[in-house]
Amino acid sequence: MTANVVLPTPPLSLTSAMVRKSASSRASVPRLKFDS
Repeated sequence: MTANVVLPTPPLSLTSAMVRKSASSRASVPRLKFDS
C-alpha cells in the first residue's frame, strides 16, 4: 500500500514540473518572436 502511494507521488511532481517548463517555454517563444 505504501509503495503504491509513494510511486505515484514523484511522477506527479515531475509531470507538473515538466508542464510548467513547457508552458513557460511556450510563453517565452512567442515573446521572443514578437520582440524580434
